[in-house]
Amino acid sequence: GSDDVLRRMNRRYTAEHYMELVDMAREIIPDVTITSDLIVGFPGETEEDFEATMELSRKAKWSMTYSFIYSKREGTKAAVMEDQIPHDVSSKRFQRLLDLQTEISHEVNASFVGKTTTVLFDDEVDRIMEFDVLTGEILAQRNHVAIFPASHYVTSRENLERSEEHTS
Repeated sequence: GSDDVLRRMNRRYTAEHYMELVDMAREIIPDVTITSDLIVGFPGETEEDFEATMELSRKAKWSMTYSFIYSKREGTKAAVMEDQIPHDVSSKRFQRLLDLQTEISHEVNASFVGKTTTVLFDDEVDRIMEFDVLTGEILAQRNHVAIFPASHYVTSRENLERSEEHTS
């Protein structure tokens, strides 16, 4: 979310340009699923930089993020940069970011309540035995998984038939 951090990470875009792309994608495909990779605690990241990431997260409303705490890798330019962020600071920021993304993901997922959608089950149905449920990917929202009571489906090696209508 911080242009300064993006520049230090050698990214060739700004937060504003990124949001323009997100907005364009949502205009063209209203239910598009957008995910992002986020790194917290990159060398030189200030509290203001981190708050810019939080604000971008609020605006982008990613369906899901892959978030990580920066870790120093020998042989990289970042490893020798000044202003390495203390682990306790990065950890606290990381938790704040995770908490925010949890709220956003809940909001995104809640938008499916009461809707009927198509779910893709692969060749082998992913059945979680201890809970007696089936899982599949929601086609309208890539990277979203639907979970159904297994008792509502009949399975065989050749097919999977729905035994009654359900909404997510």
